[in-house]
Amino acid sequence: MKKVTFALIFLCSSLFAKSGYVIYDVLADSVVAQQEQNAKLNVASNLKLFTSVVALEELGSDFKFTTKFKVEGDTLFVKAGGDPILVMEELYIICLELKNLGADSIKFVVIDDMLYFPDGYEDLSQAVSDRAYYAPMSALALNYNTYQLDFVNGKLKVKTPGEYFLVRDNSKMKSGLVKTKPSHDRLLVEANFSSRYRRSIYKRVYNSTSHFFYTMCHYLDLTEIPKLERRNLSDKIFAKGNVHVHYSKPLKEILRLMNVYSSNFIAESIGCYLGKLKYQNPKLGKKVIEDFIEKNLGEKVKLEGCSGLGKNFLSAKTILNLLKYVWNKPFLRIDFFSGLPDLGKEGTLKSFGRGMKVKAKSGSLHNVCALSGLYLNDDNRLFLFSFVDNSPYEKAVSKRDIFLDEVLSNF
Repeated sequence: MKKVTFALIFLCSSLFAKSGYVIYDVLADSVVAQQEQNAKLNVASNLKLFTSVVALEELGSDFKFTTKFKVEGDTLFVKAGGDPILVMEELYIICLELKNLGADSIKFVVIDDMLYFPDGYEDLSQAVSDRAYYAPMSALALNYNTYQLDFVNGKLKVKTPGEYFLVRDNSKMKSGLVKTKPSHDRLLVEANFSSRYRRSIYKRVYNSTSHFFYTMCHYLDLTEIPKLERRNLSDKIFAKGNVHVHYSKPLKEILRLMNVYSSNFIAESIGCYLGKLKYQNPKLGKKVIEDFIEKNLGEKVKLEGCSGLGKNFLSAKTILNLLKYVWNKPFLRIDFFSGLPDLGKEGTLKSFGRGMKVKAKSGSLHNVCALSGLYLNDDNRLFLFSFVDNSPYEKAVSKRDIFLDEVLSNF
């Protein structure tokens, strides 16, 4: 282990007076460095570490979400199962299977997307814009309830096909500006087609059921749009007949996507599923996590969600205790740590070019920068660590970099 000088300790004491960090030597079973480790700080997306552990413990690493389809005469039945990562390429393959079952001439579509909310979807927060960041939660989601617009030389192309989108020219708009708004069960997209603007833009859908429905109709090559009905469907309906069941990727792979790219949509979707499973209320996913922390880490906390959006105050020590909890469960350890991105190589940690062997979860908000995970030094000695800072973002990032370069790397 590298020697940490008293000068360095003094430097860290002054730099991190408003931060919290802790470093734990796995082999020695002891904390080797800490500064304000008990300070309650907003941890941003480091909360996804807790969501990951709870999901793995409650559902199992090989758990798969299901979306069920059945063709019966001229009617197609669809039952949502909460799959948060279903994308249009998968829906295209599903529709090829449905065509083989006779769905290319259907006149009626019945969708049960009511696993979570009566209306089928709910905003992640009070949406103040149509940004993809504010994608609504739903049990039947396609492309994370977002879509891509490519605006090139006066031509606007929507990457998701289907009649959900109504694209119109609005020459009064400022150059290059694109705006969207709901139009009954469809979405109006307006842009100034005379613009020479070039850009790919990502937006949120407003009616996730309609988005899924129109895209599915497009892939089924239907000459006329069927009549859509939303109602509860019993699982017995899908017990026999012309049934197709789509299974999601295993949970451990979904969690890896969530943590590598820090997807708030996946985290909140999993929270909805956990809340529905444990308390018959999708809004109580955060309580499932609160219960876990109280039972297994001995601390009472109040959370605002499952992704890290909002104000979620935890200490670096609490995060470390979670990492230690995982480390002491070998199979959980494998699934959990393999789902974290590698420093300097992928996802939110790709730009961290330090050559350090670190698997960790980042966290960032306007006044938050956090990083917690596993560190392997040059002597192949393992350390668990957590760093959280609630300074203005640029200053917090600078402190995080100092922590990596001048504190963690010294062990």
